[in-house]
Amino acid sequence: MPSSESGDDGDDDVAVCPICLGEIVHPTVANLTCLHQFCRDCIVRWVAVRPVCPVCRTASPAARVGVVLTQQVLVRWRQLIYERGLRAIPTTSQTRALTPEQIRSPELRKWLFRELIAVCGFKDDPKNSSLEYAVNAVLAVLLDLRTIGESKAVDILSIFMSACSRPRLEVFLHELQCRAYSALDNLNYDSYVRYREGLSGPIADSQYPGIRKRLDTRRRKRLRR
Repeated sequence: MPSSESGDDGDDDVAVCPICLGEIVHPTVANLTCLHQFCRDCIVRWVAVRPVCPVCRTASPAARVGVVLTQQVLVRWRQLIYERGLRAIPTTSQTRALTPEQIRSPELRKWLFRELIAVCGFKDDPKNSSLEYAVNAVLAVLLDLRTIGESKAVDILSIFMSACSRPRLEVFLHELQCRAYSALDNLNYDSYVRYREGLSGPIADSQYPGIRKRLDTRRRKRLRR
């Protein structure tokens, strides 16, 4: 599986606002098209002067800015990923088998609930027994993935995710593995995930040139103090 290296500095795991370059406070998006994240106060001040997303320049009328990242917003972002058939670049090595502890992670479970709502159209309801069953079934497949292989795993997923085409299920399995191997929490994972096709999550170094370099410079200055 492809892999990417992450830095040794624990600060690399924080979600960074492209405007102030600090850790995001009250995550907010400029609009529901690009879904790039910012500190709420930063983006409100920004669009008061320039009504565009500072990352991708998508028009962002001031009256519409200030959308806190709700479940609905994040589900729509994930739907766009599946509609376009995008595949995330792994944030860590996937050479070792997932441990039961990784698979039972509360963060992964939360991610799965949202993902199944996005990819299969499950109703977003805590009492939705079908969604609960699907989450448990997916985790069981993930636990046996190394034994059964990806093709067989997709066959099994299609049984309880019948609303999804096989290509979409293949993307889902890829996204699932990328998320399961990552040690980041869901907010930071959503912020830093990148895609092979050149697109990215709500925050992207590639769409905001120099952000990582400047952030690293700030960290080095803090360490020298």
